[in-house]
Amino acid sequence: PYRASTLTRVLAESFTHPRGLVGVLATVSPGCTDTEHTLHTLHTVTAMCGLDVLTKEVRTEVAPAAPLLPPPPAAPKEWHHDALVAWMANLRGGRFRAQAAALPSDLRGKDICRKPANYFT
Repeated sequence: PYRASTLTRVLAESFTHPRGLVGVLATVSPGCTDTEHTLHTLHTVTAMCGLDVLTKEVRTEVAPAAPLLPPPPAAPKEWHHDALVAWMANLRGGRFRAQAAALPSDLRGKDICRKPANYFT
């Protein structure tokens, strides 16, 4: 079960000699993206140690995890009219509710973002 590499050929006697001792160090990853590599590594190590007859592989389907964070809110330049009105109506505890209701129906977030700061003072 050994690869045909130069290193394997040099160490072949150590692998097969009855009094030979070989230390095996396997590096595996806990990440789900490296599952196949980890399984291959574990199969190779158990074969080298002669334990492959004692091991078995059990596969279990795992449901995808829920996202840890909610998606970020849309940037103000992407707001449609209703989002702009809702934001303005809730601003500073509702102080601008009347002004929000009076906004022109074609006003969008991108229109507000294009205005200079002194336009709002």
